[in-house]
Amino acid sequence: MTQFSLVSFSLDIMGFVLLLILFSACLGDRTKNEVRSITFLWLLGTLMLALVADAGAWACELDASLSLLATVLHVASEVLCILVLMLLGRYLRQALFYRNRAVYAVTLILDVLGGASILCSIANAYHGFAWAIIDGHFILMSRVWLTHTFPVASLFAIFLIILLGHGVPRKRRLFYLSLPLFPLAGAIQDCFLPFSVTLIGLVICALLVYTGVYLQRRRLVMDQRNALMLSQINPHFMYNTLTTVAALCDTAPADAKALIIDFSSYLRRNLSAMTEVSLIPFEDELRHVGCYLKIEKARFGDRLRVVYDIRAKSFECPVLSIQPLVENAVKHGITKKREGGTIRIRAFDTDRYHVVEILDDGVGFDTTNPQNEMHVGIENVRSRLSTMCNGTLEVRSTEGVGTRITVCIPRGKEKKQ
Repeated sequence: MTQFSLVSFSLDIMGFVLLLILFSACLGDRTKNEVRSITFLWLLGTLMLALVADAGAWACELDASLSLLATVLHVASEVLCILVLMLLGRYLRQALFYRNRAVYAVTLILDVLGGASILCSIANAYHGFAWAIIDGHFILMSRVWLTHTFPVASLFAIFLIILLGHGVPRKRRLFYLSLPLFPLAGAIQDCFLPFSVTLIGLVICALLVYTGVYLQRRRLVMDQRNALMLSQINPHFMYNTLTTVAALCDTAPADAKALIIDFSSYLRRNLSAMTEVSLIPFEDELRHVGCYLKIEKARFGDRLRVVYDIRAKSFECPVLSIQPLVENAVKHGITKKREGGTIRIRAFDTDRYHVVEILDDGVGFDTTNPQNEMHVGIENVRSRLSTMCNGTLEVRSTEGVGTRITVCIPRGKEKKQ
């Protein structure tokens, strides 16, 4: 090997080892079923394949009989590198920003640039206008900039995604903006020296994404889950439930036994949620809602009426994402009316979303008051939906009329039949 090819080969192997360790750590993460975690795993896996292809290409140098194989491996490395950039843009969009049309538009541009770059790399394999392997040596041609134009443009698109995203904290914006700088510096360097630095720039970028974005999202999920668990430990609800059970023991022992079973299931789900950090089947969440409503039904009798309209349930959602909303509807809507009211729970699919609606004809509330107790609970669930599955939560409420809460979870997480 020449000096340049030896350096490139060594850097590729070092980068592969680092990513293999990182990939193993992420693969063992219990939140790997989350859409963002899966995207990051794809990013790491694709980058590892790119490093392997690039290392193999440099290893083939000096052997003229392997020139064709070296060319194929170099092209494969370039194509995989482009896919990594596309995955990086998609991951940043998923991890940092939600329902931002401008960011989605830039991501589409990034995909178009990536496709053009792949076509350019394949064309170079036939015409050799940017680089070629001659007598076993990797040679840069005068038009090498052509194969780097689209990747550099893709990196600027990633810059734009970060600038347009409303979810980037101002104090951390400089950190996020620094992420594409390393592969950008590598892409510029590759135009002048015949060894690959872009891939190493992407390795550094991946390490920074893991420490500064991936782990931060994990901590945020844990903090949100712990806050929700604390809110679910309601001593008044437990006291009222046990009082209801005690009253039924004398008048309706069978009903008391059924209520104890429902209360046990309710507590078991709340406790198990303390260690559950991945998405769960909607059917499990719906079952938990049922246990809660049976308990409240035993307390309030005919004052609480429940109607189910479940047309879709083969999807996943964060644990305790629907039950707290139903509990809010009972506590702050229905039971504040002397005559009570009705809660309707609907679930159905659209072309893009799994939709869950909780409707009540209770007293309603002021959605503009951030100090409202119900508002605080809804914001907690909204944050968890957004963090864990890119879901959204919309609230419409009219005082004296009632409340409609709509949860939308992007399709693509369907449970296999």
